[in-house]
Amino acid sequence: MTKEVLTPYGVSLWKSIRILWPLLKINTTIRVGNGNKTSFWEDKWLGTTNLKSIFPEMHDLVVNKHVSVAELWTQHG
Repeated sequence: MTKEVLTPYGVSLWKSIRILWPLLKINTTIRVGNGNKTSFWEDKWLGTTNLKSIFPEMHDLVVNKHVSVAELWTQHG
């Protein structure tokens, strides 16, 4: 399970995540299997919207915009 964001880190994106965290937490269920075929940025995690659309500023900073969940899990998990 993803850990709750406890501090805003001084970035407006994190402030927004912190404010919306309770709503996100109770309305989210994700099954990604091994994550090899699940795109972190492109797949729709929240209803009909992908993370790229929800967090465009963060997506702009990412080097590999087509990363799978498995790749992120291996690199950073």
